Amino acid sequence: MNNKSSTLIQVSDIFLHFGSKTILERASFSLKAGEIVGVVGRNGSGKSSFLKLLAGELESDSGTLDYKSYTKVSYVGQDSNVNADLSGGESKWLEIIKAFEQQPDVLILDEPTNHLDIQAIYELEQNIKNYKGSVLVVSHDRYFLDQITSRLIEIRDGKIFNHPGNYQTYLENKALRLEIEATQDSRRLAFVKRELSWVRAGVQARSTKDKGRLDRFYEQYDKKPTTKDEELNLLLPKIKPLSNKIINLENITVVAGDKKIVEDLSFSFQPKTRLGIVGPNGSGKTTLIKAILGEIEVISGKIVIGYNTVFNYQDQEKLALNLDKTPMQEIGDDEEKTSFGYEIIATRKYLKHFLFTSQQLQTKISNFSGGQRARLLLAKILKQAGNCLVLDEPTNDLDLETIKVLEDSLNAFEGVAIIVSHDRYFLNQVCNQILSIERDGKYILSTGNYDELLNKKLLLNAQNIEQKPNINSSLTGSLEVIKPLKVSNKQQKINQKRTKLLEKEIELLEQKIKTLELTFTSSEFYTRKPDKINSQIKKHETLKKELLELMTEWENLVS
Repeated sequence: MNNKSSTLIQVSDIFLHFGSKTILERASFSLKAGEIVGVVGRNGSGKSSFLKLLAGELESDSGTLDYKSYTKVSYVGQDSNVNADLSGGESKWLEIIKAFEQQPDVLILDEPTNHLDIQAIYELEQNIKNYKGSVLVVSHDRYFLDQITSRLIEIRDGKIFNHPGNYQTYLENKALRLEIEATQDSRRLAFVKRELSWVRAGVQARSTKDKGRLDRFYEQYDKKPTTKDEELNLLLPKIKPLSNKIINLENITVVAGDKKIVEDLSFSFQPKTRLGIVGPNGSGKTTLIKAILGEIEVISGKIVIGYNTVFNYQDQEKLALNLDKTPMQEIGDDEEKTSFGYEIIATRKYLKHFLFTSQQLQTKISNFSGGQRARLLLAKILKQAGNCLVLDEPTNDLDLETIKVLEDSLNAFEGVAIIVSHDRYFLNQVCNQILSIERDGKYILSTGNYDELLNKKLLLNAQNIEQKPNINSSLTGSLEVIKPLKVSNKQQKINQKRTKLLEKEIELLEQKIKTLELTFTSSEFYTRKPDKINSQIKKHETLKKELLELMTEWENLVS
C-alpha cells in the first residue's frame, strides 16, 4: 500500500461526451492514499461513467488522467456477473470479496449495497473502514455513506464538487454552496441588466476604459447561469377507498421447497399501514410477498384480501418492463393519452414529471441506466391507482433525490404499502411496522420503524427472554435469544466502571467531531491552502476511527 500523503490518481480538465450529451466538462479530481470517497449525483449525471473512466474501462475525449506508478486498481461495477447458482446478493458479495482479496491500492465500487442484505452491508462497512487502501464508492445508501466516507464528491452539470466529511456534512455544505451560487447568479443578472442600456447605446468611439467595461459586460453576459435541478414529481392518482378488511394474514405458514419461511404468522393491515419486510438474502422475503399476492399457496392458515384491495407490484429485478419498448410505448401504448387511475392524462406530460426528456421518450428502455429504468417502473406502477403498493427493493438504482421524493410520496399515500428493503434510512422514514424474517419459520413483528425493531431485539437479548409467537400486540413472533456468558461480580464492577468512563469519552469525542464538522460548513474553509484542508480531513478521519473503537468496546461491555 502507498504512503497516505501520496496522490494515487490525478484527474485534470477531463471532457467526456456520449453523442451530444456532456458527461464531464473540464472536471478535475484527485484521490490520496487511504481516502474513502463517496460519489453522489442524480441518475444520468455520470457517476458510473466517472468510475469506469478511473477503472480504465472508458477513455475521455480530452484532459489528463494520471496514476502513481504501480497503482493497482480493482473495480466492481453496478451489474454483477450473476452466477446461475447464486442470488443477485450472493453474486454481488462474491465479486466484492474477490476485489478485496486482490489488495488493490484503489478499490472502486459502484452501488455495492444493491441486493445485499442488512447484515452484509454492515460487514461491508467494517471491511471498508479497516481497509488500508483507498476506496471510491457510488451508493444511494445514506447510512452506509455516513458510516464510511471521509469526503464526498458530487457530479453535477459535468463538474465535480468536493465536500469534506460524511453524508450529513455534505448535505449542509451543499445547501451553503447552492445558496452562494444563487447569490452569484442574482448579482450577475443585476450587473447585466444595469449595463445593458449602456451597451445598447452603441457609443461610436469608446475609450480604453470603456473597452474594459464592455469586455466585463460580455464576460458576465456569456456566463452560463447555474443549472437548477429539475424536481421529480411522483404523481399519485386517486385511489379506491379501502374496505374495513384490507389484508388479513391468519396463522399462515409459508414454505419454499423444504425451507420454512414463516410459521403461524398473523397480521391485519390497518389504514395507512406501511409494512417493511427485512431479513437475510435467501430468507424468503419475496416468497412471502408472492404468497400475499396469491401467486403461491400457503401451507396452512389463510390470507383474506378485502373486496376493495387492489395491488400494485414493483418487482425486485425490474422484469415488469419490456426493454425493447420506448417509454411512450411502455406507459401509453404509443398513444398521446394514457389512463391515470380513473382519469385520462397526456402521456408525455406524465412522463416529464418523472424527468424524462423528449428525446428519451423515444429511446429504447434497453439503453437506459438502472436508475432511469427504476423511475420508469415507478411511473408505470403508480399510474394504476392501486391502494396497496407492493415494492421489492424500490431504492435500488435510484439517486438520493428520487429516494427522498419517493419517501414523501409514500408518507402522503392514502393506501397501504408492503416494502422489502435493505435501506435502513428508507425503512426508518417510511415504515410503521417491521416484519423481520429470522430462520426456520421464526419471525419478529414489531410496531414502529427499523430502529425500534433493533432496540427490541437488543432488549430481548439483554433480558434473555424466551419470546413466543403472539405474546403481545407490539411485539409478536419468536426469536432465538443469545444467552450471555456468566461474569463474576468483581469483573462486573470493573466493567461498569469502564462503561461509565467510555460513555464520558464517547460524549467528548462526539462533541469534537461535531465542532470540526461545523468548520466544514463555513465558506471560509474552502479558501484555505490544500494542505490545511487535508490536515483537517485527516483529523476528522482519526476522530471517527477513535469513536468507532470506543463504541465497539462499549457495545461489547453492555451486550
